[in-house]
Amino acid sequence: MSLLADLHHRGHTLVLVTHAPAIAARAGREIHLEHGRLAAPEPGSVEQLNALAELWRVLEEDGGTVSVARRGVADLLAQGLLTFHGSRIAFTDLGRAQATAAVRRVRLAEVLLARTLAGGAVENECGKATPIAAGFEDQVCAFLDHPTACPHGRPIACGEGCPERSGLAVVGGGGT
Repeated sequence: MSLLADLHHRGHTLVLVTHAPAIAARAGREIHLEHGRLAAPEPGSVEQLNALAELWRVLEEDGGTVSVARRGVADLLAQGLLTFHGSRIAFTDLGRAQATAAVRRVRLAEVLLARTLAGGAVENECGKATPIAAGFEDQVCAFLDHPTACPHGRPIACGEGCPERSGLAVVGGGGT
C-alpha cells in the first residue's frame, strides 16, 4: 500500500479493486458495485451531495422536471428525500433541508476555488466542485466575506453565521 500511495503522490491515477474496507478507506474516492452494477451513493457522500445540488438546480431554480429513471432519483425517493407531488418529483421537507445544505457546501467550494486556488478560473458547469466539509461551512463563508452567489451566478443561501440570516431563503444575486 505504501508503494501505491507513493505513486499516487507522484501524480499517478490508480484504480484499485478490493473487498477490504480498511484499504478502500484510504482512497480519495470509492465506487461501490452491487451485483455488477453501480450502487447508490452512500448518504452524505460527495456523490450524493452533488446529486442533491444538481437536482436542486433543476427542480427548484430552473423549474425543470426529472425522471424517476434518472440515476440516483429512485434511491433518493426510497430515502424519503424526494416524493411525488402530483405527477412531478419534488423535495420532501427533509430533502429540501439536505439539498439546500448540499448546494451551500458545493457553491462555497466553487467560490473558494475561484478566489484562491484557481486564480479566478472555474469549471464551466455549476455544481461540480467537491463540497466544503460538513461543519466548516460558516467558517469558509466568513472567510469569503459571505458571498451571495457562486462564480456561475447561482445564489448561495445564508447560514447561521451570515450577517443577514434568512433560513433556507436565498438572498442576493452577485458575489461580494
